[in-house]
Amino acid sequence: MTLRSARLAAGAIALAAAGVFIAAPGAAAANQGIVNPGFESGNDGSWGQVSVDDWYVRGMYGYLVTDNPAYPAHSGTWKAKLGGFGYAGHRIDQTVTIPAYRVPVLSFWMKADYVGITHRLVVEAVTEDGTRTPLYTRYNAAGGSGGYEQATVTFPDSFYSGTTRKVSLQFTHWEERGNTAPFLIDDVSLEYRLKVSRPIYDFPTTLFKPVLP
Repeated sequence: MTLRSARLAAGAIALAAAGVFIAAPGAAAANQGIVNPGFESGNDGSWGQVSVDDWYVRGMYGYLVTDNPAYPAHSGTWKAKLGGFGYAGHRIDQTVTIPAYRVPVLSFWMKADYVGITHRLVVEAVTEDGTRTPLYTRYNAAGGSGGYEQATVTFPDSFYSGTTRKVSLQFTHWEERGNTAPFLIDDVSLEYRLKVSRPIYDFPTTLFKPVLP
């Protein structure tokens, strides 16, 4: 075994012992699973958009994915604006494919202003059989920095499978009547990582003890 091979083997053992996740080889690290992640393609159909009164929102205010300059984006000019219409129930969603033996890691940028009225953002992963798994919840009553903040969430072990799976990724906003402070969502990414398990066998430490004369 060469010195380089020995170092690679030692590194692999160290990763396995730690039970860490590593990026899938040959894949882009930033985003592997989201179409139109920064919303810069506008309303191209990549994101589903649903409101309690869909006609009212689109007829009076336009789409949830917007380039309205009154609401700044994290990057570029487009973003998703959830809420601020004065009644509950606004959602964007996209169906993604989780490869076999991969762990999904979701990341996105969010802006929420504190206005003294509680409303919340709920991010869920919904499987094809309708099972909902909450991934992230944020209340605007918690305040904010005044700018965008990043959230990163690793999917639970139930999404790790030996087969490819389709999942609906949903961002839903719930607000009280009269609330005009929306949640802004931008730069969504989904990275698929390899899962490195701990080694099955533990070598007895006595095997590595020096033999005394």
